[in-house]
Amino acid sequence: MKKQKGFSLIELLIVVGIIGALTAIAVPAYSNYKEKSELVSAIASLKSMRTAIDIEITENSNNFPANNSALNDLGDRGGVDITAAATTGGSLASFADSLVHATYTRNATTGAWSCKYNNKTATITVDFCEKDTGLSLSTAPTPKS
Repeated sequence: MKKQKGFSLIELLIVVGIIGALTAIAVPAYSNYKEKSELVSAIASLKSMRTAIDIEITENSNNFPANNSALNDLGDRGGVDITAAATTGGSLASFADSLVHATYTRNATTGAWSCKYNNKTATITVDFCEKDTGLSLSTAPTPKS
């Protein structure tokens, strides 16, 4: 009798099936992980500019930056655009690769900030930000130049 060398076809097919099943589980999990990291990064960029704007309003001009040029003067914008501006209120937006769209809006009367976001995956949530499906994912918000 000859000794068997290598693997049989059935054994190889079982290994391929196991790898396929693991891939089917891992790919969606990775996609959700990537999307949530983009969302949290966008919100973090908005928060850093929010702080700079609050300091600017309190200490200097008492005005919300009128456009992105004025926002540049406050530091690295990191993908943040001003989409609306009033005297002491306005909106900041961050848009990442049609995956997420996040905005922070400053109430001109109270000075309070509110956070809203939209993303492709319905199951991803952020504790400190409200989901708003009205925010478009197909086109970036129009910045104020």
